[in-house]
Amino acid sequence: MIKSGESFIKHSYYIMPFIPVMAICAGYFISLIKVKWLRSVFLLAVVVEGILNLQHDFMPKQSKNYLLQLENIADDYTNPSDLIVINSNLNSRGLYLVHTIG
Repeated sequence: MIKSGESFIKHSYYIMPFIPVMAICAGYFISLIKVKWLRSVFLLAVVVEGILNLQHDFMPKQSKNYLLQLENIADDYTNPSDLIVINSNLNSRGLYLVHTIG
């Protein structure tokens, strides 16, 4: 994780194996809070932050609608087994939306 640097934090693909460790650590520290109402407020704050942090995934911008057409565009110009490269400034979302087998 330390060697990969910034890309580990920014790409949700790379952080996936670390999520269970974070969940166990968070659960342990929440269990240390003895005041029940304070624990509930803390959990609610975590949930609200998680939703607000990902609100752009629930309501995509109109300028990103072209991503929904990537599979059709790739089908027009490539075979399903072709390897492709997408220049998307370190965002791998386009590769997942193309649905190639490669």
